[in-house]
Amino acid sequence: MKLWYALCSIVLTAFIEANAQPFLIQSYSSAKDAPIRSLAWFTGQSKNEPFIFNKGSKVELGISLSDELNNQIQTFFSNSSKDSRKINPFNRHDLSLEAEFYSNGKLIQKRSGFYYEAFKRDLRSNRWIPDTTSFSFRIRFEPPQAGEYFVKVSLRSKFGHTQDFFVSFKVNESTHKGCLQVGTDGKHLKFSGSGKSFHGVGQDIPWTSWEDWYTMDKAVGPKKFDMIHKALEAFDKTQGNFTRFVAAPWFMQLEWEALGNYKPKMGQAWEFDRVVEYCDKNEIYFLFCTLMHGPLMSKPDDKEDLPGIRWEKYCYNDLDKTPATIACEAPIGISKAIEFYSNPKARDHLKNYFRYLSARYGYSSSVAGWQLMSEVDETAEYRDVEVDGKWMDHSENRRHVRDWTDELSRYLRYELNDQHLISISMITGKNFSKTLWDPELYNLPCIDFTGFHDYMFEAIPSVGKIRNRNLLARYYSVSELNTGYQNGRISYPDYQKKPFIYDEFGHILTVQRKIPEDDKIDPTKDFNNCADFMIKQDLWFTFASGCAVAGLDWWNQDEPKRYAMWGKYYLPLHEFMSTIDYETVNYSSIRTINGRPVIAQRWPLTDKKIRRSSASLYRKDDLLEAYMQVSEDQSQGFGWMQNRSVHWYNLIEEYPCLKSMLNGTDPYHIPYIAKPEDDDLQEKPIDIPEDTYFVEMFGLKKRCLYTINFYDTNVGKPGPVKTVKTNRKGVLKIYAPAMDHKIDPDIAFKVLEYGKCWR
Repeated sequence: MKLWYALCSIVLTAFIEANAQPFLIQSYSSAKDAPIRSLAWFTGQSKNEPFIFNKGSKVELGISLSDELNNQIQTFFSNSSKDSRKINPFNRHDLSLEAEFYSNGKLIQKRSGFYYEAFKRDLRSNRWIPDTTSFSFRIRFEPPQAGEYFVKVSLRSKFGHTQDFFVSFKVNESTHKGCLQVGTDGKHLKFSGSGKSFHGVGQDIPWTSWEDWYTMDKAVGPKKFDMIHKALEAFDKTQGNFTRFVAAPWFMQLEWEALGNYKPKMGQAWEFDRVVEYCDKNEIYFLFCTLMHGPLMSKPDDKEDLPGIRWEKYCYNDLDKTPATIACEAPIGISKAIEFYSNPKARDHLKNYFRYLSARYGYSSSVAGWQLMSEVDETAEYRDVEVDGKWMDHSENRRHVRDWTDELSRYLRYELNDQHLISISMITGKNFSKTLWDPELYNLPCIDFTGFHDYMFEAIPSVGKIRNRNLLARYYSVSELNTGYQNGRISYPDYQKKPFIYDEFGHILTVQRKIPEDDKIDPTKDFNNCADFMIKQDLWFTFASGCAVAGLDWWNQDEPKRYAMWGKYYLPLHEFMSTIDYETVNYSSIRTINGRPVIAQRWPLTDKKIRRSSASLYRKDDLLEAYMQVSEDQSQGFGWMQNRSVHWYNLIEEYPCLKSMLNGTDPYHIPYIAKPEDDDLQEKPIDIPEDTYFVEMFGLKKRCLYTINFYDTNVGKPGPVKTVKTNRKGVLKIYAPAMDHKIDPDIAFKVLEYGKCWR
């Protein structure tokens, strides 16, 4: 330790800087021409102990560079053609700062440094005002264990600058739970520190604006960020603990205005620091989707000045119709969206981008995972299409996407040493099925979980995909992608050790709004605000059907009415889940029921029974819809059942907000929803008498006695208890207690072998 201090010639002085943590210690290097002029701690326990941190806390080291290097960086930003000695601070080939963190003599983690600008918010002008800082590079780290640490900082530049620096510090023990990782069963998440199951509940809070994103290509200011801050505060108060942010050209897609230059969004990056810090403090975990699919969807137009999110206006496109007036890297020789994936120079630029995100935010255990791209199958002509009666084979495009995903996920995992989970998301398979166009994409070694989207669209005339059958469609997604069931068989068994996360789903109206009469009305938001019972269904379904996280609906994230739904529905689900431990009980063994492999069971068992109610009234074995999971040792299980007659069309008379939308009456000028084409014959909700309607749970011990404990999903507390014996096939018939459709249209339950203790 003394040798490292001697090498650095450390001089310690107290120093306070705007926007920094309260305690800062500055250390100077003795060499006047050294590339690194000084280092500074921006976090620490106290003024008297600035070099002492807690396990799981944010450790931030500031780097001040020499005047020569700073001038070369400013020459790049000034876009000057006179001086060739330019350094792009976002390009790792121009300048790299790398840190190695050692604990008790062992390398713990590698972290990259990143360019940093400090700001103050000016809400009156809706902009970020630059604030002074002499530490324009930062290194962030979250120590995973207590002990004596030292960090080796290495600087290299393309002009031959080189320097190594050593600093020591101490980390005390704490109760920090650690980051999220895949659990023992492969299907759920756990804390890396405590090793205990993580129960995620929440929804997407994706970005800062909810207008038509096809037309938004300008970065938003700090006022819009208040929407996220406000939503997160409401989220935290209601025990929401898992969300998803999506980078978009107007929000946190740092590389949009100019190739290789993220400076236009440094204010946003600074603001997002506060978002991450809030999540750290309040134990909110999030997926960060790093790239939005919109810019890779070709939408050519005749008007060059038309705003919008499209390939024609993306800085990666050499034919960009909005060329940068600020500093940027040289064109890379691509003009087609698929070349974004296939071009080596494009991939290299994206490595800079992922390196920056990982360096700035990847320190945090609140980052549950990186999602490389949203709905990649919507980009670059991914799917085969029929044109004039002939099918166009786009398998080569899919190969480029797969190779791109493989290379960048490996770069994150191995070159950047980023241990967060990694995924990429899709929205549909072949012919809107659950068979993927390229199942190998989720089979890649560094892709840790399945990210899938699924929306139910309501149109006029009705297309039939509405009410409770949306859960049936989603169940096949969960079941087939959880088990690796593709092309009629389990052809991808490795999927069974990767969690399934519905990271985006919901209900969307596709009826065109009547303009100008209904210009200020958003029917989709109105529907989601009104049909709150569907949000509850989504929460309990995702939990009970085998998803790694409950919820993650999309829409209305900025609505106070949605905040009220969080408060109403999150706590009861947390209460019910609190005694379920996926680390001690395996619920994810594969069983074959009715010829199909499943992890979570569904009732009614067959599609025939489900669809029968379209032509006849419900029977005792199909009024209830249930999703259930059984332990591998057959001793216990849990599930959720709902009254199938409770869906939006049957509730029209009880929900005036839906009725006016159906009939096109005030405040609407036209109908925005229609009776579902495949709706059930029953057109009024049914109250369920006690011991009349039932579901069946499979895979239990034969002729064995089990205790069934029902739980009120409105409060998460236990209710009626029954003792029932399975039949000779190990099937347990579960009769529902009395269920009033207005008070308790659904109920949860836990099943335990008689005489045993819940584990």
